[in-house]
Amino acid sequence: MGDATTALACVLARFTGPPHTGSPARDPNGIEPHEAVFGPLGVVSESVAMLGALCEIEETFAISIPDEDLSEELFASVASLAAYIESRLRAKPDDSCQRA
Repeated sequence: MGDATTALACVLARFTGPPHTGSPARDPNGIEPHEAVFGPLGVVSESVAMLGALCEIEETFAISIPDEDLSEELFASVASLAAYIESRLRAKPDDSCQRA
């Protein structure tokens, strides 16, 4: 798995295993790139956890996912979301030379 895919799996794993059931979170190494991200058959299946996962993804990768980018295709798989994250990271301006 690529760097974004591995990091994304780690974020998503924290939002598996609904707290009210006492189920443990999934091992990030067991999350496959072809798996759906959200939904009844996805890695994260509860709506509240989905919102938390989205916020955590934005914070972890220091990106913002605009509402117009939120689509079924984006969350079709871990791989599709990781590819989107990588494209957003490439599009970020390089601020390493910015003055304070």
